[in-house]
Amino acid sequence: MTSRKNNLMNNISILIVIILFLITLILCGCFEVQEKLYSTFPNGTKIYGDYDKVEISDFRIRTQAGTLNKETITFGHWFTPDNLPNITDEGEYIWALYNITGQIKNIAGHKSNINFTIKFYNDSDIFLFSDTLYIHEINNNSTSEFIFIVDYQQKYFNDIRDIDFEIRVE
Repeated sequence: MTSRKNNLMNNISILIVIILFLITLILCGCFEVQEKLYSTFPNGTKIYGDYDKVEISDFRIRTQAGTLNKETITFGHWFTPDNLPNITDEGEYIWALYNITGQIKNIAGHKSNINFTIKFYNDSDIFLFSDTLYIHEINNNSTSEFIFIVDYQQKYFNDIRDIDFEIRVE
């Protein structure tokens, strides 16, 4: 009987330790699903990575096209490939591009290198391609201009419907 009582007490002790361990894991958030953290511009563009170590300002995306008579037309903010009829030599426009510009400011607290990647997606959120800008040794609180240009000859030009940024501060 004493042996049975000792086994029961040992089992209860082990059970209490397991319960306390599980409670500790729950309280520390170890079972929580980690969401991908990002910042968002008012137009919905997301910034992943070290978004808290930089500030992006003067962010603009313009769609531009050129005509046969060398006139350049700017269609305004954001991607509008559907608004560019016949981007070929036979149509009204002979070239088009997306001009993505802005300023990036280092607020990391020290001189840094910044890897600034833009990623392009189609309307089904399928990744198409990316481009990276490397900013070498930018001082704290200093600003650098960025520009990404996507030309109509890019393979997926007419499929682009969304972008996001990935920023790594070293």
